[in-house]
Amino acid sequence: MRFSQLRNLLALTEHASLGSAAQALGIAQPVLTRSIQQLEAELGVKLVQRSARGTRLTEDGERLALRARKIEAEMLRAHEEIEQRRGSPVGQVGLGVSPVALVLLLPKAMALFRREYPRVRVNIADGLFPQVFGKLDEGVLDFAIGPLPGASVPAPYQAELLFNGEMGVVARAGHPLRRARSLADLASAGWLRCGPEQGPGDILDASFSALGLAAPQPLMHCESAISALEFVAESDLLALLPRRLLEVSHMRHAVVLVSVREQIAPAAVHIFRRKDLLPTPAAQALQAAIRLCARAL
Repeated sequence: MRFSQLRNLLALTEHASLGSAAQALGIAQPVLTRSIQQLEAELGVKLVQRSARGTRLTEDGERLALRARKIEAEMLRAHEEIEQRRGSPVGQVGLGVSPVALVLLLPKAMALFRREYPRVRVNIADGLFPQVFGKLDEGVLDFAIGPLPGASVPAPYQAELLFNGEMGVVARAGHPLRRARSLADLASAGWLRCGPEQGPGDILDASFSALGLAAPQPLMHCESAISALEFVAESDLLALLPRRLLEVSHMRHAVVLVSVREQIAPAAVHIFRRKDLLPTPAAQALQAAIRLCARAL
């Protein structure tokens, strides 16, 4: 099994026909066909199914392609690492970022990173957890930043705490309950639940449960805290959102923090990465810049 054969197989996942895949690779179609046939013969399985509707991978082909993507990503990282260690500031870094981390950390971290790696391409994928783990597993992303997904981190990954984000009850500036002083006073209000399942939105349930109150049934669910702030500003919905978000958002004059006396648990933001993935110097430098900015929050 050669890397060129795996590369050819991956081309078939992106194109509907052998002809289109061969053209994208810059090789003749018979050469591509022969490469796939040789790989099938070596493995003893059918990898490609041809029909009048085009070409698609079999189940074995899909499984091999999944591993091939990881191999391709690692080969690219190996090349970039060698180049970067030789002093050539080239390559790329991929990271997944939750919306709040994107707003609070990335602009300043990128400014620091660019001083050392002005020509490295940074690919940012807005993402929430745990969905982003799939991209980490495929090797598309070098690392990710966001809230802890549930009670624990899946075994293949490791999490490093960046900061604990203080949460607060947010309402529009003219909300009739803006002067409430207890969560109990807000139990019957309309709520917007923010974040992924088993994410920071669970803090809302836990905060009410600690008072012996039934958790409110949200009238709306929004994964992005930034979008949630927009909806809160234009409605009578309440939401539990990071306090720091109000300081940097253009909506900060349209919303207020409801000063409840109860202590609300913070939302912990982490860096996530695969344990078996050795980061390139550029990826390490971007993580270091992000840590530095997180300490200033």
